[in-house]
Amino acid sequence: MNGFSASIREWAGCAIAIALVIGAAVYALARGTRVGADIRTLRLAADSLNVSAQEAPTAVIDAGELERVSRMRVDFQSRLRDSMKLGLVVTQLSEEARRAGLQIVEIQPQRPRDMNSARFPLFKVTVVGDYQRIATYMGGCRQQRIPARVVDFNIVPATEGGEHVTGQLRADITVEAYASEAVAAIGGL
Repeated sequence: MNGFSASIREWAGCAIAIALVIGAAVYALARGTRVGADIRTLRLAADSLNVSAQEAPTAVIDAGELERVSRMRVDFQSRLRDSMKLGLVVTQLSEEARRAGLQIVEIQPQRPRDMNSARFPLFKVTVVGDYQRIATYMGGCRQQRIPARVVDFNIVPATEGGEHVTGQLRADITVEAYASEAVAAIGGL
């Protein structure tokens, strides 16, 4: 038995060494899998941060943009106050008609048909000119400092002394002086 125990002692060191190698290999594989999972988690976090960093400039208003929006708001508030000054609105409507090359017959304030839904002043503008100039005028009303939108119009041949004037039309255009809701949204009101 003495030989058997000596043999076991000789092989015991090898068996312990083999067990240590197998244990180290299992530990390395397990550790490698865990490190791989950690690396994947870090990669996902880095990708998410990268996307957030790329989107951040679009969500942040720089000082120049903030100043521009502030100026637009002041301008919009000024236009709102000016739109309630009927004389100023009439002056703008007259100037726009002259720019379009139309003869102004009259501009008169109108009562809204429904007092409950009336928010902006109405004006009936009567002008004489050709079709192109009348169309230019109606489009130009929207581009004024105090914009006015056409809410109703009637065009008939122009007459002078009961006779039709060739190439001339008489237009009764009802416009509403208003401040655009789009400008209000941009201005932050």
